[in-house]
Amino acid sequence: MKNLETNIEDIITSSIEEYLVKRNKVKTFHPLDHIFPKERKIRSKVGGLETSLGKNLWERLAKKLAELNQFEVLDENAFNKSVPKLTSEINQIISEFKKNRLNGDNKSINQLFDQLRSHLTDVEIEPYSNSIQSGEGVDIYLRKNNTEYLVDIKTAQPNKKSTNSYFSTLCLWTGLYALKKSDYDLKCFIAFPYNPYEKDFWEKNLSKIPPLVPKIDAKVSDEFWDLLSGESGTTQIIMNVFKKIGSSNFPNRLSNHFY
Repeated sequence: MKNLETNIEDIITSSIEEYLVKRNKVKTFHPLDHIFPKERKIRSKVGGLETSLGKNLWERLAKKLAELNQFEVLDENAFNKSVPKLTSEINQIISEFKKNRLNGDNKSINQLFDQLRSHLTDVEIEPYSNSIQSGEGVDIYLRKNNTEYLVDIKTAQPNKKSTNSYFSTLCLWTGLYALKKSDYDLKCFIAFPYNPYEKDFWEKNLSKIPPLVPKIDAKVSDEFWDLLSGESGTTQIIMNVFKKIGSSNFPNRLSNHFY
């Protein structure tokens, strides 16, 4: 557990420090600079830091926790930069799956994968020559126990438009992975790194989360972190490390980078 906390602390502090030191000056102007110049700069810096957490903190943390739990951390570009072209038959199967999901059929993405893999048994695949377009690629690519995992970490406050987009992305990954004819099983999902609400995340987003199926197509907090770490209550461990850093000299040491 101590090793886990140490790794979490190292990633959090280095991610924050790297961002603040690299972006030492706020270069854009806003009219509020004439009224609240310091506060506006702080808001700009903190807003940018929140955005940067996706790549520079959550992804790094996810990969490290997975590595500590004997996952093989693969290069996501090995998937994103070399994919086959979806055939018309595959597109048709995916379109039918999407249509059924929107009509209330909660057949899992895993079942779509099994259907596609069965369909492709005797299909000749063209050489890989494509890359996934920007914004639809895999963030985290893992392997363990004959299963590969394709994961994208997203903002913890989704909206209806974004969840529809996430669902389409999962279907795309499933089709592309099936075409690769891998011997591994597949699990792919969207991850929300923490619950920002005082109530249950899924209950709060009841009208926004479909067509994603909670806890299968999308995972939040411990549903995600515990899978990677193999520990229980990993989200609280992470938050406790944030609190520890907050009560240390770390914030004071970097405070001058906000002005």
